[in-house]
Amino acid sequence: MARSGKTLSRREVLTGLGLGGVLLLTACGSGASPAGPAATAAPAKPAASTSPPAASASPAAGSSAPAATGQPVASAGNPVTFWIPWGQPERQKWAQKWGAAFHEKNPTQGFKMEYVGFGNMHQRWIAAHAAKQMPEVLDTTFDELGTAFIATATQGVDDVVKDLGGTSFFIESPLSSWQYQGKYFGFPQYVFPRMLYYRKDLLAAKSLNEPTSWDEWLSGVVALTDARNNKWGFTFAVNGLSAEPISYLMRGQGSEIFDATGNPQLGTDVGYAAIDMYAKLIKQGGPPGMTNYTEDDQDKLFLSRDVGYDLTWPSLLGFMVQQLPAHVKDLGAMIPPGKTAKPKPVATNIGYAMGNGSKNPDGAKLFLKFIIQFQPELEFLHSIAGVFPVTKDVAASPQFLDNDIMKQFPDVNKASLDASSNGVEAGYLNGYYPSNSVALGTNPGITDMLQAIVLKNVPVKQAVDDEVKRMNAAIAQFRR
Repeated sequence: MARSGKTLSRREVLTGLGLGGVLLLTACGSGASPAGPAATAAPAKPAASTSPPAASASPAAGSSAPAATGQPVASAGNPVTFWIPWGQPERQKWAQKWGAAFHEKNPTQGFKMEYVGFGNMHQRWIAAHAAKQMPEVLDTTFDELGTAFIATATQGVDDVVKDLGGTSFFIESPLSSWQYQGKYFGFPQYVFPRMLYYRKDLLAAKSLNEPTSWDEWLSGVVALTDARNNKWGFTFAVNGLSAEPISYLMRGQGSEIFDATGNPQLGTDVGYAAIDMYAKLIKQGGPPGMTNYTEDDQDKLFLSRDVGYDLTWPSLLGFMVQQLPAHVKDLGAMIPPGKTAKPKPVATNIGYAMGNGSKNPDGAKLFLKFIIQFQPELEFLHSIAGVFPVTKDVAASPQFLDNDIMKQFPDVNKASLDASSNGVEAGYLNGYYPSNSVALGTNPGITDMLQAIVLKNVPVKQAVDDEVKRMNAAIAQFRR
C-alpha cells in the first residue's frame, strides 16, 4: 500500500533504526558486533505451582545459535544461497530436498542452504549488506524483510509476483502486507493466525457460551478463574507479543494501533479502552507474573492447568496431541470478540525476499518461482503442523488438511483457515510502514506499560500516554 510522506533514504532508515553506526563499523572492518533492536529484560518464570511440561518454541522465536555452515546441494553452476530461519530438522530437510529438486530441474543452478535463526537475521543481513555479500534468497518475518528493503539490502520482486499470477495465485490478504509504496518487497510463504483458543468443557461446566462481546469475554474469564486452586481464565505472552491482543482490541472498535499515516492511536478513547480491557483480562484472569510471560510460558500453562482461554498460534494443536490428548476434542478456536466491530483477524506472515546485489539474481527469481509451487509449499506446511497456506491452490486442496495432527481438529482448522486467509499483521491493518516496527519496539515499551498498570496500579491513561510519548519520540527520530 502506498503511503504519504517523503521517501526515506537508506541512510535515514538505518539511522532511524539505530543502525547507521553499525553499517559504518562493519564496513570498516572494526570487528564490532552489529547491533540489533534493544534487548528486553528476561521474563520471570511462572511460579513453581504453575510450571507445566515443556513445549517447543514459536516459529518466530529468537535463536542465539550462530548461523550454520552453508550446506551445498550442488556445486555445479551458479549457487543460489538460501537463508532459512528454522532450526527444526524437519524444515531443514525440506529445504535440502527442494534445493536438490531445484538443481535437478535447473542444472546450471547450484543451491546452498544456510541457517540464520529468526533472532540473528537482523544482525546478519546488516553485516552481509555492508560487506556486499547478500544471499540470493532470505526467508523470515515480513516486517524484518520490509526493513531490509527500505535499507536497500533486498530488492523488489514485482516481476516474480506478476509471473506467478499475483492475486490469481496468492490469497489476497496475506499478499497485501508485502507492499511498500506500491512495490512488493517480498511475498509470503506461510501464515499463522493468532486465535483465541478455549476449552469447551470448562466453559460448559460454568454454563458459558463462546463470547460474543467484551463483557461476555471478561465475565467468562473471571468465572473460570480460581486462584486458590491454581485455575485461570486467561493466559497470554504479555512479554513480547502484546501487539497482537492490542491490535485485536483496537480492531474490535473499528481502529488499529497505527492510523493510515503511521501515527499511534493508543492515546485515543479507543486506545485507552483497548488497554483497559487487556489489563482487566490479565489482572482478573491470569496468574501472578503473567506480565512477564513469553509465548512458551503461556502455552505451557494452558497445557498443564485447566485454563479457559489462550491467545496463541496453531502450534498449540501439535502440543495438545502430544501433551493433553484427552482434551483434544474439547479445544475450540475463534477470533476474539469485538466491542463495536468484528475484528479483522491478526495473522503473522513469514516469507521470501531477494538479496540486493547478490551474485545470482536470475537464479534467485527461478528459485522463488519454483519453491512456492504446490508440492513444495504443501510439504513445508506438513513439516510441522500448525501453519497455513498463502496460495489458493493449496488452501483449496483437501491434501492440506490430510495431516495426522490437523485431522484431529476439524472445527479449529476451519476457523483458522478462514482467519489466516483474511488476516493482516498486528499493527499493519493500514499497510506496511517501517516506523511502525520502530514504535512497537521502544524500550521501555508495551510490556513496561502493562506492568505499570497491572503491578503498580498506574492509571491506564497515564501509562498509555507515557508509552505514546516514547512511540512518538522513536518515530520522530526515525523520520528525522
